[in-house]
Amino acid sequence: MNITFWGVRGSIPTSPSAQEIKKKIKRVLRGAQGVDLDDKAAVNAYMDSLPPIQTGVAGGNSACVEVRFNNALFIFDAGSGLRPLGLDLMQREFAKGQGEAHIFLSHTHWDHIMGFPFFVPAFIPGNHIHFYGCYEDLEDRIAYQQEDRHFPVSMAMMAAEKSYHTLIPDEPHIIAGITIYPFTMFHPGQSFGYRIEHNGRVFVYASDTEFSTTREEDTMYLRDADLLVLDTMYTFEEALAKTDWGHCSPFIGVDIALAENVKKLALFHHEPTYDDRKLERLLDKTIQYKEKMAPGSPLEIILAVEGLTLDLS
Repeated sequence: MNITFWGVRGSIPTSPSAQEIKKKIKRVLRGAQGVDLDDKAAVNAYMDSLPPIQTGVAGGNSACVEVRFNNALFIFDAGSGLRPLGLDLMQREFAKGQGEAHIFLSHTHWDHIMGFPFFVPAFIPGNHIHFYGCYEDLEDRIAYQQEDRHFPVSMAMMAAEKSYHTLIPDEPHIIAGITIYPFTMFHPGQSFGYRIEHNGRVFVYASDTEFSTTREEDTMYLRDADLLVLDTMYTFEEALAKTDWGHCSPFIGVDIALAENVKKLALFHHEPTYDDRKLERLLDKTIQYKEKMAPGSPLEIILAVEGLTLDLS
């Protein structure tokens, strides 16, 4: 099972400003004292020693996560990150009209579906796009954003075959040979998470959701996850001030991960006003919080950044 992040932001796509990029360059240059900048190998070694977020960006696209199981392609949410994923897929069988993709939607707020009108594989005859969600009107929800009053290209103009599947929460579904459990989360308008079990590994995608407690009935689907991708949009203080907004915080995420024996927690659905430096600090504080609450715990905490690929095999 391979997981790749194509979009990690929440609410709206957000590009880094020129000022932020300049600060990154200055920071990297300040850290290069003693490095022979005329030595290509030394420069490469120095750059490779830095955290990816210092030499690149966390990413500005909204939610989209690719999960591969041998020949099966699952995609969680169709935010603006779906556009670059689609371009990548066009380097493979999708360019020949021989591709099949399974898209699972947490909900249909705009930042989680806005990438589909720009998903190039959907324009290629022969490709098959499956949509999954826990809504009876799933097709209408997806098509609505492409009505001519909103967007010039209708769903009917996208030549790939499209199928729509309504899933029932709390029941196992076998899709492309993979077991997946949808579950209800707390978010305005309703959202759903997904738990995948395959070859003894567990992957959980939980965006957008708010966990104010660690009640078993709220967190049971996160149990024993090898990787939990969790909406941690707000700081703990912001989460307290924005109760019922439907988003979680990293500290609460740590509490849940510890309680449910999660192996790796990926902080996800980043607040669009946070620059990369703030995200770095938030990650550091979250790790410190984990060490304070559970010293020596094997729980690993990472920051979801675009382009990051994880192997759960």
